[in-house]
Amino acid sequence: MKRIVCCIGYSDRPTELALLFESLRKHTVQDFDIFVLDDQSSTPWQNYYFLNYIINRMKMEGHIVEIDRSPYRYGVSQMRQFLANKAVERNYEFILRVDDDVILCPTFIEKLL
Repeated sequence: MKRIVCCIGYSDRPTELALLFESLRKHTVQDFDIFVLDDQSSTPWQNYYFLNYIINRMKMEGHIVEIDRSPYRYGVSQMRQFLANKAVERNYEFILRVDDDVILCPTFIEKLL
């Protein structure tokens, strides 16, 4: 199992989420998995070709990418708590919480470690 999990709350920003995933792909540290919680987006993330392409590529590169959909609109705090609980249950050493509209520089995780 990997040491780090990147937890992302997502709501109706597929292009931004795809750009975040692409920035994660280019990181100097690749010892991470990704959990995403879709907070009742109006259009399912599966409808976005570019986002699906990057997710599938990350999976092929060895990352676990799990995307859950909340049963009702959680809001920011409840989304973050859901993702943190999931990471703790799986015994990850570090939890990196990132918003869905962020692009990380390639050494971000390395500097945090």
